Amino acid sequence: MAAKSQADMEAFVNHWIVDYYSVLAIELFKTKKYEDFCGIVAILDGILTRPVYSSDVTPTKIRVLHFLARINEGENLDVVFEQDPSVSPLESALKVLESMAKDCSTPLPERDFDHASASLKEMMVSLFIKNDEFDKAKEVLNKHFPKPRVGKKAIFTRLINQKSRTHEVIEHIDFQSFREEMFDYCQSLFSDVPFLLRAATQIIEEKRLRDQVAKAAGPDEQEAAGPSSTPQICSVHFTPGKHTILQRTRLEAAFKALSTCSDDKTFAQLEEVEEEVEAGNDLSLHLSPTPEQETHQDPSRT
Repeated sequence: MAAKSQADMEAFVNHWIVDYYSVLAIELFKTKKYEDFCGIVAILDGILTRPVYSSDVTPTKIRVLHFLARINEGENLDVVFEQDPSVSPLESALKVLESMAKDCSTPLPERDFDHASASLKEMMVSLFIKNDEFDKAKEVLNKHFPKPRVGKKAIFTRLINQKSRTHEVIEHIDFQSFREEMFDYCQSLFSDVPFLLRAATQIIEEKRLRDQVAKAAGPDEQEAAGPSSTPQICSVHFTPGKHTILQRTRLEAAFKALSTCSDDKTFAQLEEVEEEVEAGNDLSLHLSPTPEQETHQDPSRT
């Protein structure tokens, strides 16, 4: 029973981790940090070998990341994602895209699928032609462009038959724009804020506020509460149990600030307190002294 409980706990924790890293990977891809994106995808692949609780959208998110990983490597025809090494990254990406449209419980918008698929197929053929892979370009063209030879298919067919790359369609390939187009198609699935990100954001914000308060208080005031907000009342607050040694300059400043509510004593009288401190007496003031502290007990032992 304990083993099952531990496995369930790991599955839920891994689900939170997968959610967080998925959103992080999307953000890295969006900001063109493609090497970091690939590193996060590799981490996710490792986590997915462990038990992971899966929500309805989790499989689709993972496939989206695998799709984008293949898109990212699209220009490198020798990078292998399939057991068959002859399958190019973009051919593998097309397989993932089609599986998302068919199998995922939360598929990507159907109205955009045809456009994304057509752009992907055109880029596949263009890159094969650009890299003088004319036989492969012909195979992909015949497989994915069944319509008559019009438009770009006619251009591709002519270039393949002539084994030529000389055409503006090939010369002006903008792979970065294509990569961003594929990203725009996918990113709608990652609009939610993962649990770990919300938790971390709250902790960081609380720490920031604590640091601001500590910085505003200053190093000498961090041991004591701030002065009363009511100007008519003269009061000095010290944290119970904490001992604060006041320097002469700070005593003089305090004396001037409190002079409006004190009697006719001079600052020289306050200096006597400093002399006692320098002599080794530890002065500790308490807001609410206990009965024992009100006795003639040695202050240094309180």
